[in-house]
Amino acid sequence: MSVCLCCDKCKNLEDQLHYGYLSRKEPAFVDFFQTANLDLVCKSAGGFLIFTCIFQIFDMLSKIRRLLIFIRLLKSALYLFLMPLVTGLAFAFLANMLFGKTIENFSNLSISFLVINQYFIKPQAIYETLTAVHPYLGPYYVFALGFTINFFVVTFFISFLNEAYSSIINQIRIQKYKTQEKTKLEYVYEFLGIQSTINWDREEELKFLERDNEKDLIKNIKQLLAH
Repeated sequence: MSVCLCCDKCKNLEDQLHYGYLSRKEPAFVDFFQTANLDLVCKSAGGFLIFTCIFQIFDMLSKIRRLLIFIRLLKSALYLFLMPLVTGLAFAFLANMLFGKTIENFSNLSISFLVINQYFIKPQAIYETLTAVHPYLGPYYVFALGFTINFFVVTFFISFLNEAYSSIINQIRIQKYKTQEKTKLEYVYEFLGIQSTINWDREEELKFLERDNEKDLIKNIKQLLAH
């Protein structure tokens, strides 16, 4: 807001200087060089201030934990979408090279890509079209295309299951963590979004205590058996 007001003030000053020269009744030499310099200074200062404000906004947004999680999820979703897209373009380019001169549906890259995307709707029609003209090469191409598509579907299904399982496990850990007593330092870490290692140290101590208790129990059992 302050940047906009500053730029507007400079623009008004420039307009006043410009029209001040033009409103003179007596003949005088009008020097627009000063106006041009003032215009350049105002635009440069406004651009610098706008860049500084945008940088500060992004710096503040980078400290928001939920926004960072959303950006990571968005990146993973784009990555999952990018791999099938590149693979589909590769199959479309291959179909254009192999069958473009003999089959009209694969005459160019865009039509080939649209036909390949119709594999989920009518795979049998694509198979019959290819095998009718290319009885040897067509079935191998359809098999490779179907195998790749099914592989991506299974991979997405497994990744979604893994994500759901990880979220459930994390929720269980959070619920268990809430039942434990927290120190002031842990509350500070939780407020700042920093992962604390104090809980991990407690778990390691509990493991060592369990091992020591097991060793003592085994020692007592051996002593009882010896008597």
